[in-house]
Amino acid sequence: MASTNKIKAEERFAGIQRRDQAIKEDLENAARARLEKMARLRRLRLAKEAEEAAAKKQKAQNTASPAKKAAAVKQPRKSPKAKSAAR
Repeated sequence: MASTNKIKAEERFAGIQRRDQAIKEDLENAARARLEKMARLRRLRLAKEAEEAAAKKQKAQNTASPAKKAAAVKQPRKSPKAKSAAR
């Protein structure tokens, strides 16, 4: 009788151990998935920030100083015919 109770207790203990192990694995898998998601989002954020920084730098290069820009823009000339018509 003592041996049957002992066997049952050992079987129950083994079942509890298996469930505990399964729960630990589930928690570890959830933690790993969370960390992988955070790493993926971090990579996306850093890539976006790098892209925005490059675009900002490109925009700064394209918009030169106002003096250079004004010199580069040519004013339209009035034709001689327009002057004679105004008189």
